[in-house]
Amino acid sequence: MDNTHHIELKEKKRLQEITDSAITNIELFRQQAKAALKQYSKRERKLLEQLHQDTSQPYDFLDQVETQLIPLRQALNAKRTNDSFKKTLAKHTLQRTSEVQPAVDLVIDYSDNFHIETFVRNNSSLTSLHADWLKAFVTTMGIEEISSLKKHYSDAVLYRLVAANHAITIVDPNSGIVRRMLDTTGIRRERRKTIAHENSRMRKITTRRSELSQLHDGLIPMISSVDWNIMEVLALRQEYEKKLSSLSVDDVLDDKRRLELFDSVTSEFKKKHAVQSVTTSLESARQSSAGVDTLLLRIFDLSTTQKNRLLTDFKEYRDIDDEEVAITQARAQRKNNLRIT
Repeated sequence: MDNTHHIELKEKKRLQEITDSAITNIELFRQQAKAALKQYSKRERKLLEQLHQDTSQPYDFLDQVETQLIPLRQALNAKRTNDSFKKTLAKHTLQRTSEVQPAVDLVIDYSDNFHIETFVRNNSSLTSLHADWLKAFVTTMGIEEISSLKKHYSDAVLYRLVAANHAITIVDPNSGIVRRMLDTTGIRRERRKTIAHENSRMRKITTRRSELSQLHDGLIPMISSVDWNIMEVLALRQEYEKKLSSLSVDDVLDDKRRLELFDSVTSEFKKKHAVQSVTTSLESARQSSAGVDTLLLRIFDLSTTQKNRLLTDFKEYRDIDDEEVAITQARAQRKNNLRIT
């Protein structure tokens, strides 16, 4: 299995975090990728190059050193000062407890070497020269250094993977100067392309919003301006139609009766809207109430076909509004991130 794919499977949560960063904020992702690649030092890369030659899965090898071999060796070496172990060894070797320390050290050293050789043998199929290098590697590096090396290595692999998957150019501070110059030029080109796309979309959004605003006798911007839940209003309209269908023909033809039904169905909605309106006089309160009534009546008077078309157009209106906000936020993020760098 390819080592990149192997790390991708092992580090799913970390991969998702990095992917989310690339999707939500490209410039921040580039900064994070640059920091991760800077942490993955040239010395660490040389160690990993050797591990790539000597083990089939360097990430797994480091993980097993960290979680299995080092804890085992630590537990084993703790026996050097364990009184119970000393007494047991003294008893079985017919020695005084006070004189058994050299034997303890000998047993621990032998066991330690045995576990190291077994670990190296089980995790590689190497010549004795390479095996000696691996033994030196696992015995000279502490658990913090192994843990740090594993994280730096996996982060570098994952950031490169996400950058490739999303066609985002990133700079590796530890690469050669020519490579860094080419990547920096690539980033500038990507930014210009992004800005051009944003400008094009903003122009299209402005044009389309103007077109939608003129449909349905200007209903869409009016509904948007009062920030109503259109689905709630249409549910009230459906309730009104259901109750209307249960009335007698005379009542259906009676404007007064229909308005009474309309008021009963929409009263709670109008109360809720009135609570949200801050008014300073009875006159403005009356105007606000009349405005709510007028808008609701216009929606209720739509035919089923008109209602369905309004819903479709209103959704598009909201969608392009959301897109405009997203582009504006992305521009602000980019400006802020570039100012920080």
